[in-house]
Amino acid sequence: MANELGEVLGALLKTDERLVAKDGSLLKNKVQELAGGDDSQLLSLLYSDSEVRQHFFTKIGDFTVFQKDKFLQFSNAKEWLPDSYTAFKNKIGLATNGQLLSESDNVVIDWAFKDCVLEAGMKEEEANRKEVFYNEILAPNEVNRLLEPKAFSNAVRLSSTGEEPLKTLKLGKNGVPIENILIRGNNLLALSSIKDVYAKKIKLIYIDPPYNTESDMLYNDRFRVSTWLTFMKNRLEMSRKLLTDDGLIFVQIDSRMFAHLKILLDEIYGSANMKSLITVKVKGGGGVGGDTFLMDSSEYILCYAKSEDIELDVPREEVTYEPAEEKDYVNVIEIPDKGEYMRTVEGGNVGEIKVYKHENWKITRLSKDQKNKDFYKKNISKIMSTTNPQGGLMRRVLPTFPKGKEELFSIEYVPTRGRNKGVLTKEYVLGGRLVIWLKNVAKISEGELVKLQRPMNVWDVDALYKGIHKEGDVSFPRGKKPEELIRKILDLHVQPGDIVLDFFLGSGTTAAVAHKMGIQYIGIEQLFYGENDSTKRLKNVIAGDASGISGAVDWKGGGDFVYLELAERNPKILFAIEKATNVKQLVEVWTELVESPYLSYKVDTDSVMKNLEDFKKLELQDAKTFLIEAIDKNAIYVTYSELDDKTNGLSKEDISLTKSFYGIE
Repeated sequence: MANELGEVLGALLKTDERLVAKDGSLLKNKVQELAGGDDSQLLSLLYSDSEVRQHFFTKIGDFTVFQKDKFLQFSNAKEWLPDSYTAFKNKIGLATNGQLLSESDNVVIDWAFKDCVLEAGMKEEEANRKEVFYNEILAPNEVNRLLEPKAFSNAVRLSSTGEEPLKTLKLGKNGVPIENILIRGNNLLALSSIKDVYAKKIKLIYIDPPYNTESDMLYNDRFRVSTWLTFMKNRLEMSRKLLTDDGLIFVQIDSRMFAHLKILLDEIYGSANMKSLITVKVKGGGGVGGDTFLMDSSEYILCYAKSEDIELDVPREEVTYEPAEEKDYVNVIEIPDKGEYMRTVEGGNVGEIKVYKHENWKITRLSKDQKNKDFYKKNISKIMSTTNPQGGLMRRVLPTFPKGKEELFSIEYVPTRGRNKGVLTKEYVLGGRLVIWLKNVAKISEGELVKLQRPMNVWDVDALYKGIHKEGDVSFPRGKKPEELIRKILDLHVQPGDIVLDFFLGSGTTAAVAHKMGIQYIGIEQLFYGENDSTKRLKNVIAGDASGISGAVDWKGGGDFVYLELAERNPKILFAIEKATNVKQLVEVWTELVESPYLSYKVDTDSVMKNLEDFKKLELQDAKTFLIEAIDKNAIYVTYSELDDKTNGLSKEDISLTKSFYGIE
């Protein structure tokens, strides 16, 4: 039986004579009957084995709880006690209704094999392989091995003085690296490797994932819908663990996969945590796409918060202010007195709220002649309007004021949230309505009166896209994003000292922008684009790249970043497959693979050897695809737990750097 947990569980259950038939087979229905009834003898038996206990019991405080549903799902699966047909399917890949998941077009949130982990190789030689789906319940050992933290290799620091080998990383007081880092390798495995080090440390994530198109040949980007959903779910769930409690994620997508992604993000982050849907105009009229029903000129950026309680103080944009057109801020109020103390109201989380009444005050409506820039600049602190109060605090206080009277009151309290958090704050209430001030929505900038406007969620950046081929001095045919677009996103929520992450780094725009803005960043990318790679772009940034946002942020060059690779245990076999020019060479690779520890348990070697002549007749690409699928993907990378194994090919420098990354002396 291929499933290790299944073997352990089967052997354990057979020690209970109630569960064994006369022919020695396990009574699967009896197992489910007893488990469904919480049979104490069965539960004690299951709990007695550490491996079974790990997967089917969970600790909640001081109590241990049997995960009945999980156990019943496992014990009811054909993969546990397979019939001959199911056993055959296991050899060729997990399937549903006789159809491989990667060929399914089902579009439902509860899609087939939703509870699976998809490694999804994105290297060129992996582009045509059939993906392996590890069911989280049926293959827990494989999932654990796949997501175990990996070792790193080939570490260098790149700065204005060039490249230098690296043995250790600079760490902050909390033990977290204070380095700009670019990681080369599968992004799911990279995320699983950094999740403990950077858990709750990332302030903002921006990703521009594969759009599930047929045309993009750089990525393994020809996923069917269900496969794409699994691919994205694994990575979104993993990355959520990295966000700070007040962190945000921005995911850019086109119209084809927008609806699927929206539902997926609703499930992972919660629909209440969606903060905005930004529509980005990426192209103008005419040109490619003009033959569609309506010109598709937009992409979408979905923004979600990790927590529903997040406070977002979004920077306002300065726009021209014309007082002559003003219809709200048209009153001036004079309040010469501090007010007479009336009472104290209990304010819940904000503590005590002191209430004052004002007698000596005067309000005047502005005339048409007064609605000019000079008058508004001179009286910006006195010009006001009123609005219906919002929020629990005002609902708590308002009932204590007289109704229907034009009386002026003020309240003093210390907010626990928002821009005035922790600061003694004064608000005025006129006739039961909250006073709002012009000075809070406008300011005088360089002698001019400007209005501070909350950014809108429709961004027309078409002009920015027209010139992006020059940015960073790298050419990227798929999905290169303008630096100004990423800057707009980072400006919404990132401050110096924060960390940003992009695990679909591509051409390196996010890293380049963060570098120029002085923001710490982590970028993850599996593919290498040669002269157009993100490493080259960051070298250009360090050298003083003048394109993109450089002028806006006065970028002159400098800084550094660390380059790491997920350590491959034995890249020789993959390299040999990639470089083979004929099937004869691949037969030699197969011979080496059979004798190595990297052969997948799903491969029946005897069957392959009996049909070796048929293998020799395959087209070169088909033979390569078979060998790629025959490799145990869990055996490709060196795990952290194997650092001391001298057969893994790691150098002393690799071992030292890996220990430094994980904070181990």
